[in-house]
Amino acid sequence: MRRVLFLELGITSLLGAALVFLTWSVTRILAEPVLQLIEASERVSRGDFGPSLPPPSKNEFGVLSQSFSRMMGALRDDREEMAALSRFSDGVTQCTSEGEIYDLLLHSLRDGFHPRQVIIFKLDRTANVLEAVATLVPLPQKVAASPVIEDPGNCKAVRMKRPFLVSDVTLDPVCPAKFAAPSEGSYYCRPLIAGGNIIGAVRLEGPEDSWTAELEALLESYMSTAAASISNLRALEAMKQLAIVDTLTGLHNRRFLKDYALKQIAMARRRERRLGFITMDIDHFKSFNDKYGHEAGDRILRQFAQTVTRVVRDANLATRLGGEEFLVLLPETDANGCMAAAERIRRAVTRMTVSAGDKTISQITVSLGIAVFPDHGSSVEEVLQASDKALYESKRNGRNRATLFVEQAERTR
Repeated sequence: MRRVLFLELGITSLLGAALVFLTWSVTRILAEPVLQLIEASERVSRGDFGPSLPPPSKNEFGVLSQSFSRMMGALRDDREEMAALSRFSDGVTQCTSEGEIYDLLLHSLRDGFHPRQVIIFKLDRTANVLEAVATLVPLPQKVAASPVIEDPGNCKAVRMKRPFLVSDVTLDPVCPAKFAAPSEGSYYCRPLIAGGNIIGAVRLEGPEDSWTAELEALLESYMSTAAASISNLRALEAMKQLAIVDTLTGLHNRRFLKDYALKQIAMARRRERRLGFITMDIDHFKSFNDKYGHEAGDRILRQFAQTVTRVVRDANLATRLGGEEFLVLLPETDANGCMAAAERIRRAVTRMTVSAGDKTISQITVSLGIAVFPDHGSSVEEVLQASDKALYESKRNGRNRATLFVEQAERTR
């Protein structure tokens, strides 16, 4: 009887131990993956997309763990893409030229999309061409000599104002532009659009079928950000031009001249060179206005500006001071050089003819006054005063002449 009792007690103990072990094992199998998932979820909630979960087992928890790891990887990739896009957005706001934006866009697309080639085109509306302004890989020599698409309408992305995809260049119809088209793989073109207007295009090349909807959406974010920044830069530049350029003649105005002349005098002083000033006034301009009207007067001013610009060297700056008064700044030019330039201007003006309705205005002349830094002054104001005095002498002596300022008397030609 006692033996049976001990046997039952032993069996009960073994069963109890087995049950405890089984409970511990099941708890470990179930709890550990759950705890790992909880810990990973807490990391994700803190923005930590670090190491994935341990290699999954083959049960249901393993499948769940594997799915969670894939989700963490996707979230990590999305976060990195958004961080890169944010850095790009911050970068373009600090760019001070279109060239800087193109360069930043090029390198951002390289790092974010890993393409074989990137070509950024700028639309030149004046020449009506698409010009390749930045490339990831140098263009073939034949194309690099003239990197333009001569008719922007040949670019499907530009013509349709939407993306154009060639999934496999060996099977799909390629773009009619055929600009340095790859011989294999795929390419994806997208227009740069700002304010509804095409300002350029970007082409990325890669393996076949490498453009997913997610990549296209991300690329659109880069493109729209770049286009908006380029548009803002152009608007800012246009505003600057309005402030320093005379809208009637297209010449720089007095405001620009003031700063520019200060810089030129500082440079001339450092280099111990001369700087010439030619002040000009169209003779009897008020009479032309009164006789032929203000529209004809505006035509005279515009043609006079074009004539002066054509006659002087590119290094010289022609400006409109106001009304019919103009000035030319001549770096590294002495008195003799200024007199020669003034005489060329005077002769060219006498050959001008301007249409005024059914009439032709001729016999237009100009009076000119010349002064030179540092011969006639040590500052912009002093040299301008000297050239104004010389201009007054030209008018006093009969107009249609150039006069060089001198301290005691004026030499007239």
